[in-house]
Amino acid sequence: MGRILCGMIVLGLACGALAAEPSNLDEVGFLAGSWLRSDERSSSEEHWLAERGGMMLGLYRKVRTSGKVSFEYLRLERREDGIYYVANPDGQPEASFKLIESKPGRAVFENPDHDFPTRIIYVLESDGSLTARIEGEIDGTKRESEWHWTRSADAFVAP
Repeated sequence: MGRILCGMIVLGLACGALAAEPSNLDEVGFLAGSWLRSDERSSSEEHWLAERGGMMLGLYRKVRTSGKVSFEYLRLERREDGIYYVANPDGQPEASFKLIESKPGRAVFENPDHDFPTRIIYVLESDGSLTARIEGEIDGTKRESEWHWTRSADAFVAP
């Protein structure tokens, strides 16, 4: 009888642990939608499909007034050890960044072994805009870049 009770307790704890682990990407769901920004030199857009099947797909495109275009295929996915931001910029090999911090409207991804950036941060601001920030080092010097995005009601429409 003691073994059965002990086995039931262990099974119950295991089921509770599984139930506590979200099966989707709620922590980063605030990114879903279309985000736009522009200035006198360029316009850019970032689009995120809502989570389905444990994955969110994203696309980034920047068009300069000179005509030069850059792009990035993006993916947010749940793996056995956490959530990852996977970037494939301008056809380069993909790089994965693990979610190391999340709270409502904030997600921080990190890969200390990547050249640049090593950290990617998204913050949903109180006015509904989105701040995206990258950080890292280049040749031993700390570098960072930040972008401010406005949500677009029209999906996949460039500014």
